[in-house]
Amino acid sequence: MRIVVNADDFGASKSTNEAIDYAFRNGIINRTTIMVTSPYCEDAMQRAFDGNYAGSVGLHLHLDGGGKSSITQEIRKYDLSSPYFWKKTKNRIFITDRGLRKAIKAEIEAQMQRYIELGCTLMHIDSHHHRHLDLSILMLVIPLAKKYGFRAIECDVHYTKDSVL
Repeated sequence: MRIVVNADDFGASKSTNEAIDYAFRNGIINRTTIMVTSPYCEDAMQRAFDGNYAGSVGLHLHLDGGGKSSITQEIRKYDLSSPYFWKKTKNRIFITDRGLRKAIKAEIEAQMQRYIELGCTLMHIDSHHHRHLDLSILMLVIPLAKKYGFRAIECDVHYTKDSVL
């Protein structure tokens, strides 16, 4: 059995990059996921290539950071940084606003393209605050993941003392 220890938010800040680089080089973690919209994204990938772990970097979709943390212009029309937005839409089958759906899809695709441009090959997806697991978002992620050849999407499963296995 192989255990995967993943560190999210690679690229979020210089200190996050330093910590994740240290953890990789010292065998504490064996995977990370990068925020391709962050200002320290290139620094993160340089560390990954220098440390010979670039093949262990997945994509950390970032949809709720607001205008500063997006690639596409269209998504900036919507306030996805608001916790109220996500509470309101959580677990809905569809976001009913077609413009918003189109903007989210375009942003996801742009982040996937950026990930590939950076030279990443792990082809694994997770997301900031697990937004990709909201059904309305997951239904946009899956076809795009297939289109770009992603092989894995994190499914967050939580067990409690009352869970039956």
